[in-house]
This record gives sequence, structure tokens and C-alpha cells, in this order.
Amino acid sequence: MQLYYTIYIAWVLWCLVTFFMKRSTLQYRYAVGLLMFIILLPYEVIIYQFPIRLAFLFLLCFSWALIIRLKLTWKQYGLIIMIGYLYSIYFIWRLTNPIFTDRFFIATAVILGFLIISICVRTLDQRISLAISGVCFGQLLYSLICHSYHLQYTIEPLYSFQILLTILLLLAVQQVWKYYAEKMEQQLQVIKMKKRWHV
Repeated sequence: MQLYYTIYIAWVLWCLVTFFMKRSTLQYRYAVGLLMFIILLPYEVIIYQFPIRLAFLFLLCFSWALIIRLKLTWKQYGLIIMIGYLYSIYFIWRLTNPIFTDRFFIATAVILGFLIISICVRTLDQRISLAISGVCFGQLLYSLICHSYHLQYTIEPLYSFQILLTILLLLAVQQVWKYYAEKMEQQLQVIKMKKRWHV
């Protein structure tokens, strides 16, 4: 069931990016990346007796390509590491504190992740790359900790995708809102100018 939720969130995000965002190479790149993610999501590979989803490997490669292209500062690399550590700590805390429901767990992670990324980074490109890289690094670290210390891996691995995709969905909605608000403001300015000419 979690797989269908994840695919649904990814599909909504793909529709938003493809049909409602401003046309650019950035929009095209993310639309193709999301489509590849949706295609690879159901498949897994076994690496050293450890099942890994192909979508996760794709996200790792995609995040590294984004990081190389953007040429981030040392501060932003530190932010990626901080997001990864916070992510893994949050998931380990969930193992030891089963009071909250899974929905509350995901909602809190999404809100905290969105706020951290929105406050610390200015441009959309950097926000997306830091979100993907931070969550991928955090999930990798969390999986290694669980595997090394033989912790019970009770949290659904697809939750990491749901958290990441929901953060990206919020960023996309914010960007689409700004884009259409600017277009409406331009239309209002044109209407005002026409009224002045007619008067």
C-alpha cells in the first residue's frame, strides 16, 4: 500500500512540474528525473545481501549530478551533512519512541525538512539538490546504522521517499504560486495601463 502512496505523490509532483511550472531547462530536467524515478520505484537490487531500490540509486546519482553542476559552497555541503544526520537521528528516534503514529511521524519530518531547507537556502535549484542529497545521505546512514547494530528495521523504507517527495511537492507548489502570482500582477498592470490610455 505504501508503494501506491509513494507513486501517487510522485505522479502528482510530476504533473505539477510538467504542466504548471515555468518552461525552462530546469523544469525539463526535473520532469524527466521524476519520470525515471516513478519507472524505477518498484524494482530492487540485492547488494551484499542488502535490498536497495533502484529509485534510491537513481536519486543518489541524480543528487551527485546536481551537486557537481551547481558547485555548492562548503557551507551548503555542511548543510547536506547536517540534514542527513538529522534525518537518521529522527528515524532512529522513531525506532525507540513508538508513541506517534506513522502519519504524524511523516508530517513532522516534512514540516521540519521544508522549514530547514526554505530558511537556509535561497534558490529553488539549490533547495531541490539539498533536499534530495540530504535525504539520500540520511537514508544511507540510517540503513548502515540499522545493519551494523542489528536494529530492527521496522520503519517502512518507502517513508523516506514519501518525505522527500512531499517536501519537493511543497517547494513546487510554492514556486508555481509565485510564478502565477507574478503573471497575474503583470496582467493587472497591463489592464491598468489600458484604462489609463482610454481615459
